[in-house]
Amino acid sequence: EVISAQEEERRRVARELHDDLNQRMALLSIELEQLGQKIPQSQSDLRRRVRDLGTKAQEISTAIHRMSYQLHPSKLDHLGLKAALKSFCDEISESQELNIEFSHQGFPATLPNDVTLCVFRIAQESLRNVIKHSGAREARVVLEKTDEAVRLSVSDTGCGFDPESDNMKRGLGFISMRERLRLIGGEITIHAQPLRGTQIDVSVPLAGRG
Repeated sequence: EVISAQEEERRRVARELHDDLNQRMALLSIELEQLGQKIPQSQSDLRRRVRDLGTKAQEISTAIHRMSYQLHPSKLDHLGLKAALKSFCDEISESQELNIEFSHQGFPATLPNDVTLCVFRIAQESLRNVIKHSGAREARVVLEKTDEAVRLSVSDTGCGFDPESDNMKRGLGFISMRERLRLIGGEITIHAQPLRGTQIDVSVPLAGRG
């Protein structure tokens, strides 16, 4: 199972980044701060350089943490789909020129792990497409859980595209999205027109699942 193997590898690498490399960077930041405190005030240039190195170490640590989260967000395992997706939307809104309105209904809810991971990955890919291709400044993410299904909608007000074109069918991660959904019996519908924005609707049935 290719997708399962990929996700397991993502989880492993994310754990290594967070538990090992990120901890080393945190220790390096502390050591640089302590070193800076030992340098005499008279050596102001050296103190400043050490302080700058400490700042860079903290920035690298933050980047490692973000990379680890993107590979496999720990919140997905510990807090569930709604919390992880809201956190991802907030992070994008803060780091990109994109305001994301996130809303949900029917949560908190306990979902099967494969459903949780599938919906989260599709939301990730959809929002990355918005950032890379749409030119939109605003997007909307709606997450809904009923007794019958989990539904996700990601829409934007950007440039849109022709969903019937061969390039679009083969690109933008749609093949991966459809394959993920096929494995759990889900469906995806793409509403898009050039210059009129895009909306991606996903539905995953819950009937017969634990």
